[in-house]
Amino acid sequence: MIDLDAAQRVVHGRDAELTVVERLLAGARAGRGAALVVRGHAGIGKTTLLGAARRAAAGSGMWC
Repeated sequence: MIDLDAAQRVVHGRDAELTVVERLLAGARAGRGAALVVRGHAGIGKTTLLGAARRAAAGSGMWC
């Protein structure tokens, strides 16, 4: 599960997106595949959001 408090220290205003990431990671741990597409204008935090997703995956024992 993503620590939303910790993630929000880096990813501001992205609760909905972090919840989607959390749901997809839970599905992956349960053996369900999925894809996550992150797109948007430059500077809106795509890389930061993906970094939070990567940290969450690694923190739950997933290889990243």
